[in-house]
Amino acid sequence: MKLTGQNPKWEAEKAALRPLPEARFNGARYKESKVNRYSMVQLETNCYFVPAAYVGEKVTLKISADKVAILSKNSVIAIHFDILIQIENERLFQLKTSKLEQ
Repeated sequence: MKLTGQNPKWEAEKAALRPLPEARFNGARYKESKVNRYSMVQLETNCYFVPAAYVGEKVTLKISADKVAILSKNSVIAIHFDILIQIENERLFQLKTSKLEQ
């Protein structure tokens, strides 16, 4: 069934919608960790390197879907990207663009 013209229910709902907020939603999780003597922090079963100057200090891990940022006193000291997610996103992007070109 092909719709022609305007949908009155959609028009009423569209008029009631509010604009999106100016600031993006921060969906990251935060966790405190201590840098071990090997200059690493552990998050679940993974270990991440940080600069050796931070050995013994407490740091904050900002965990998002595609990266882990390590902060000390609100300054980023290291960022580790999830390569598998990046590769998968790139593969999906290539699939989408190849379908568009056909």
